[in-house]
Amino acid sequence: MKPETIFAIVISLIVIVISSLLILALEPSKKTVPYFHDKTVEEVKTYLLSLKKDDKSEELLFSDLKDIDEDTLKYVIGIEPQYLDGYSVMASISDATTFLVLRLKEGSKSLIETSVLEYMDYLEKKWESTDTEQAQLVQNYSKISYDNYLIYVVSSNNEYVKSKIDSFFVYADK
Repeated sequence: MKPETIFAIVISLIVIVISSLLILALEPSKKTVPYFHDKTVEEVKTYLLSLKKDDKSEELLFSDLKDIDEDTLKYVIGIEPQYLDGYSVMASISDATTFLVLRLKEGSKSLIETSVLEYMDYLEKKWESTDTEQAQLVQNYSKISYDNYLIYVVSSNNEYVKSKIDSFFVYADK
């Protein structure tokens, strides 16, 4: 083999190795890229019910909630179940604390959002006359949206709930 051919092969191999190393070095690691995990409505509900009032508390944030049935969903909240792939709506029996976990069917997001906004207005008006602190909780509700999910939370610590839900749905391997 001629020296020029050997030299060309060696140079080609060096270029391939350096190019490969650069590509590997510049490609984002799976450890730093967040990704979504699909959850069932029941998993989200169970997770929400397990949340404490904050990171330092042992007291549950959602302690006296009851499930809202399909008729209440339809006639009080204004959401037709046919527009959902699943749902869990729970409300407190003693205050404004509420959460709505709504797994949407394709194309129903704006309709559901409108219904929930009207329900939040209804809740706020309901509490305004008896307990302004509870009305304030409703005014400051949180809306959390992931792919085909809408989650609405009325609680004493919405930002905490939002951060916990974010970590529940979005993971970044470490």
